[in-house]
Amino acid sequence: MNSILILASMLFLVGVQELVLDSSKIRFGDKALFDHKRGDAVGTIRSPEVYETIEAYKTIRKEGVTEGSARWQQLMLQATEVYKASMRSVASEQSLVLIVEEGGISNYKTVDITNKAIHAIKL
Repeated sequence: MNSILILASMLFLVGVQELVLDSSKIRFGDKALFDHKRGDAVGTIRSPEVYETIEAYKTIRKEGVTEGSARWQQLMLQATEVYKASMRSVASEQSLVLIVEEGGISNYKTVDITNKAIHAIKL
């Protein structure tokens, strides 16, 4: 009995942390299919950096297209399609179950895929 209390105290002192996943920051994949006990692979991404490399998004910035205008919506749709395709490509290549925005998951091993997503866009 004492050994159980000692172990519990040690775990508390070590600071064993629970997985925290912010569903609003999932950019690819289905949370319901993610199983941390199975060790599913998770990637993180810095979306603004990826968008900055997409031609349609560059056009919005370069031309100062008004947010919400028909042209803005059309260009953002194109940019988002490219963004999603880059994540699908990297997720497939890396066998990732989820891709979350950086900071969207804590206390779990992740791999940053930002540069790989950018590279996928440039191919």
